[in-house]
Amino acid sequence: MSDIRTTPPRHIAFYGSRRQDGHVGNIIALIKALLDRGIKISLERRLADVLIDEGFRPAVHGIDTCTAFPAEAELAVSVGGDGTFLRTAQWIDGRQVPIVGINTGHLGFLAENSTDDVDRFVELICSGEAEVERRMVLEVECDRLPSRPLYALNEVAFLKGAASMIDVSVKADGMFLANYRADGLLAATPTGSTAYNLSVGGPIVAPTLSCIILSPIAPHTLTLRPVVISGDSTIEVEVSSRATSFRLSVDGRSSDIPCGAVVKIRKASREVLTLRRPCENFATTLRTKLSWGT
Repeated sequence: MSDIRTTPPRHIAFYGSRRQDGHVGNIIALIKALLDRGIKISLERRLADVLIDEGFRPAVHGIDTCTAFPAEAELAVSVGGDGTFLRTAQWIDGRQVPIVGINTGHLGFLAENSTDDVDRFVELICSGEAEVERRMVLEVECDRLPSRPLYALNEVAFLKGAASMIDVSVKADGMFLANYRADGLLAATPTGSTAYNLSVGGPIVAPTLSCIILSPIAPHTLTLRPVVISGDSTIEVEVSSRATSFRLSVDGRSSDIPCGAVVKIRKASREVLTLRRPCENFATTLRTKLSWGT
């Protein structure tokens, strides 16, 4: 699903990783270009510290630094790789504010834009013609989690700990689906289909669809294949093992969960909004990032 953003933002909040080697000059140039357009800028404290270390002075330019996402910001800019993009989504905490990614990391399915063309990026932000895509998010509940619920834009991973394998019993809408004896199991969103899911042999799914992808990690039985189920389904997962616990990772945030605890996964009421150029689509991204047709 997508619609057209017709109003350029008046306030943009930047979030970034600490590792910006070779990109700081272009990041500063981008911020100054947006300031020249009359846009208010806020910098998350860690990214601000990186720029300050390179001689940039936010206060001189009227730029606020912050830890929490500013309530009045209308756009979030993620500066880093896909991991930074996921942390930006956690930072905005369910607000219906679009995120646009600048890739200073590696492959960058989520952080698609480059720091090399400041003018092109500023035009994307300020033209009012960029497309807003709505991305499905998973809600994760378990009474043994330190905080509930947790939200995943990419995936929920059930991973072995000290044991050689784990047994992952899965129900979909109350009906038994399968018992996966494996190194682990992923429950991925369409957005996450090109992340961990892709590396374990799961299918690539268009990111605006509503579905849940179940992909085993090194299954003991080779007939256990990835399954795509309705995004309206509720998944119940219970893990057993020789060990007393397993590792539950929700978009990289990991917890040790005792075996026997039930983890419920469903589509969240919140979505993550992403910004892209109207001339680009998922096919363009796949061809570019995976070098198809080269």
